[in-house]
Amino acid sequence: MKTVRTAIVIFVALLGETLAQAPPPAPAVFTSPELGFRFIPPRGLRDTTLGDQQWIQRRAAELRTTKVLTLLLSSRSGPDDNSDDWCTIGIETYPLQKLGAATDQDAIRKLSRWFAGNGTETGEPKDLRIGQSHFVVSTFQLREGSLTKQAHI
Repeated sequence: MKTVRTAIVIFVALLGETLAQAPPPAPAVFTSPELGFRFIPPRGLRDTTLGDQQWIQRRAAELRTTKVLTLLLSSRSGPDDNSDDWCTIGIETYPLQKLGAATDQDAIRKLSRWFAGNGTETGEPKDLRIGQSHFVVSTFQLREGSLTKQAHI
């Protein structure tokens, strides 16, 4: 079995910028043969992968950094992240050696906290296995006025 030393991140959180036009529907099934991973996104989401990939590349160029994640899938329910039923799902990879962490567990925690930004971690990360893939899921909250946003990274 091939070992992939890459952090795989699936998150439901804040990402990107407001879109100028409605993106196409998210794929019915997302597959990554390289990672041996298949994911069925919730229905009704829009595929924002291309626009978000472009945003990541522009931002990396502005910051003159090579510590760039690879965005494989980005989809969201709409542009209004203050809507009660809003969600976004992203699948990203990031080379663990670029995190400067001593262990895989340290790298996963560091990456999760980086994605959560100003969010507050709620509880301990939980191990999750889907097929042959191993994940660590962390839960965060972010309060914006009277709105509380939840993220599972």
